[in-house]
Amino acid sequence: MRFQKKDRFTSADKYLESVAATCLHMHKELIHDNLVKISSGELSEEEGNKFFFYKQMYSDEPQYKLLRLVDEYNNASLDNKPDILFKVIVHVEKGDKYLKGIGRKTHDRELRLMADLMFSQEMSIGDIAQKLCKLEWHDYEDIDSLEKTLQRWKDKYETGLKD
Repeated sequence: MRFQKKDRFTSADKYLESVAATCLHMHKELIHDNLVKISSGELSEEEGNKFFFYKQMYSDEPQYKLLRLVDEYNNASLDNKPDILFKVIVHVEKGDKYLKGIGRKTHDRELRLMADLMFSQEMSIGDIAQKLCKLEWHDYEDIDSLEKTLQRWKDKYETGLKD
């Protein structure tokens, strides 16, 4: 998930529609779906809408700031639109960094879970590294670093300590 590049659009309005759509997708994927999971599916539509409204009004997360800016742009006079559009572009960059950081943390967590599963199957560090690279969870070019990380994780796994 990423924001589309602004130069792919023929108008500011189309670009802002894309920004808003990405923000809504971020909310659904990163927030709403996790709330539903945490509540074991007990989150009502009304509760979900209230939570979204609150986040949209008050959150400092980039996707909600962007939704507020898009709304501000849509209600602004022609004189103010360029300044607001500039703010949107700045916040899109922040949003991409935010998404990249979340994606990296999620990838690392999933990689760790895969490694723990393979440790429990008593696979060797080399075999685990090869398998993770083959499954495209990691790059072959950096396999030495992966093996060192796996060894550190395995030591903690065997002593019952986990990050």
